[in-house]
Amino acid sequence: MKKLILAMLLLALSGTVAGADDEWTQSQKAAATAFVVASAFDAASTIHGLNNGKRELNPLYGSHPSDKRVILTKLAIVGGVLWYADRHPSAREGLWWAAGLTGVVVVYNLR
Repeated sequence: MKKLILAMLLLALSGTVAGADDEWTQSQKAAATAFVVASAFDAASTIHGLNNGKRELNPLYGSHPSDKRVILTKLAIVGGVLWYADRHPSAREGLWWAAGLTGVVVVYNLR
């Protein structure tokens, strides 16, 4: 689990958010970081639930995905979202919404 959180934080802080011609604002960087952190907690809470008798409701995974599938899918989604935001500056503020909605999913997972 620590590896997942570390990988996602490294993704947030990596060159992914530094490749576009338009510079990221502090707010946009914070939004990207919040989205990555929320996504790491989403994956961790999903795996925790699956390992404790719950089933997955997300159709991307199926009802009982492996830990590896959850992690790789989450990394692909987060990486894709950050790649898109890096190339389309107008989409960056939407990362706050993505972080917030992902946070709601985490709360749901933990109930």
